[in-house]
Amino acid sequence: MRSLDDTARTFMPGPVSEIISVHHNWDELEEHLAPGHDRSLIAHERALRGDIIEDFEHSVLEIPMSPQFWEPPYVLANYTDDGVDFPAPDLPSCRDNIETFDTTPIDDPDSIRAFRRLVEAWTAHSNGEADAVVVEGGVAEALGALGITEARTAPLTAQEALEWLAWAGASGGAHGKRRGAATGRGETWWLLATFVGLADEWPCNADELGEVVNSLEFTAFTYDKAPTVGWGLHLVIEDPEEGLAIALRATDYE
Repeated sequence: MRSLDDTARTFMPGPVSEIISVHHNWDELEEHLAPGHDRSLIAHERALRGDIIEDFEHSVLEIPMSPQFWEPPYVLANYTDDGVDFPAPDLPSCRDNIETFDTTPIDDPDSIRAFRRLVEAWTAHSNGEADAVVVEGGVAEALGALGITEARTAPLTAQEALEWLAWAGASGGAHGKRRGAATGRGETWWLLATFVGLADEWPCNADELGEVVNSLEFTAFTYDKAPTVGWGLHLVIEDPEEGLAIALRATDYE
């Protein structure tokens, strides 16, 4: 249990940290795990499943082990002899029509890079495509900067948006290997902290990030040429206090 060779890892449907964590609790695992990257990720995975992890346990993700009060119950994978079951979050249908504004994006390479890192498994190891833009304005301006002229939208709560982002970051898309719920959550924290300017002093304060996240506005979107099958993440995040918005679009194909 201390380590697995690279060949064995290659054929696993997900990361060893997540697979082990599905079937064993932290009390069973702790004494058998050597310090290091795998141990830390297993601790994170077990914390997401309700185990209490000691404060002194090293966090390779540099975020708290236990979900904070402002976070959702994240979608977790289940591994069986038949493979892995990993349902998508249950999100509202996009029914509100909106006309967009042709807008020039502003320069924010760090936020774009953080989003691409979130869905890297989709684009690097599967058939996925991803793009993002940051604008001064709101949903209409952000979607216009993506080249969308008309769209349908639905408001999301902060918890729904976090769940969706973490689901995307945890997955491998249609054909890539899963990265695990802990990694998906970590990439979600990094993206949000980067967009709101809290990543400069990483690790950021969890309570401060929670306050900022709850001040943001989240909107799901779709449009006529959007794929209707496969894997998708279509989300606008608005920061009303700063007058900024980021539109995130990622799609992967079966």
